[in-house]
Amino acid sequence: LLVTVVAYWQVALMQHSLIWDARDIFLPWRFFISDCLRNGVLPVWNPYQQSGYPFFADPQSGMWYPVAQLMALFGRYSVYLFNAEFILTIAAGGWGMYRLAGSFSLSRHAALFGGITFVACGFYVSNAEHLSWAISASCIVWLFWAYRMLLTTGRLGYALLGALFQFLVLTGGYPAFLIVSSYLLAAFFVSSLIAGNTKRAAVLRGNILFAVAFLVLAVPVVYAFAASMPYMTRGAGVTLQKANGSPF
Repeated sequence: LLVTVVAYWQVALMQHSLIWDARDIFLPWRFFISDCLRNGVLPVWNPYQQSGYPFFADPQSGMWYPVAQLMALFGRYSVYLFNAEFILTIAAGGWGMYRLAGSFSLSRHAALFGGITFVACGFYVSNAEHLSWAISASCIVWLFWAYRMLLTTGRLGYALLGALFQFLVLTGGYPAFLIVSSYLLAAFFVSSLIAGNTKRAAVLRGNILFAVAFLVLAVPVVYAFAASMPYMTRGAGVTLQKANGSPF
């Protein structure tokens, strides 16, 4: 955390706010979630943007992200809380990289160097406006750490941790990172089987538990995505009727 505060002291000490998407998109969304929950309302529909739209179905809205929901406990969401969330997200990523590097039997100093360089890397700096990208990067290193520990030890607890971190990538991150991380996990799993892991049976049980736990956690998000699919398109055109009746 200290390294993160030093590296991003202007944000950590509340001297400056993050701009562009951070200020124009993610801050209003976090405020909306906080205001709804503090008033006993589920933030499923946002009437203030795009002529009203189903907030729960937006994969980057953060409605299903537990951290965004917990932030409502600290008072009405503001730019100060946004700065704090950004700093804590990056600090968590640095800690995760430290644990991940240490799992490869690197020295404590080498693992610490990995964590420090990850905190101050260009990805975080150049994408500071994209909170969902920062969340993805921070959660993925923890996901990879948990999955590596599952493959090396076969302990089922790491499967549950991995499912939780993958759920955080799903609900707080950018969708592309979820897809890429899933491809990588599949590659790690196959390579572990090919390498003849001595704990193959335990690894198989762990992967089954990992998949089941993640799918159970993801049920509401999957439902929201499936319900909104008929109304969204990335590159195709829409009919005049749909354009007049749907904010998508």
